Amino acid sequence: MFLAVPLLAEGSSRADLKRHGLVLAVVLVSYVAVRYLTGDDRVLGLSLGPTGWRVLTNLLIGPYTSLSLFVHGPGLGWQWVSQHQPAGLLCLSFRLVLFQPVSATIDPLPPFVSSS
Repeated sequence: MFLAVPLLAEGSSRADLKRHGLVLAVVLVSYVAVRYLTGDDRVLGLSLGPTGWRVLTNLLIGPYTSLSLFVHGPGLGWQWVSQHQPAGLLCLSFRLVLFQPVSATIDPLPPFVSSS
């Protein structure tokens, strides 16, 4: 996400994006080097094969999980309401009674202020 920040700026170029990516890479490598030199077990136990595989699979699993909630989420909500009918109906009734839609017209002045 932070790699794409220069793309949001007006008038940015590929050179800006490359420079930003280079700075991020230097920060990441410096962070790992300091942790490695201080003897952090989590960094010492890293290996390219399993760690790289885990990163790649997480890149696929994360978006799949997020998008599947859009498909399954409403069904899970309705399933809860149908299993807990009294509580579900109570929640729905409170929602309908307490949160009525507000009209789109807004009085520009409060009632205690005269317009003249």
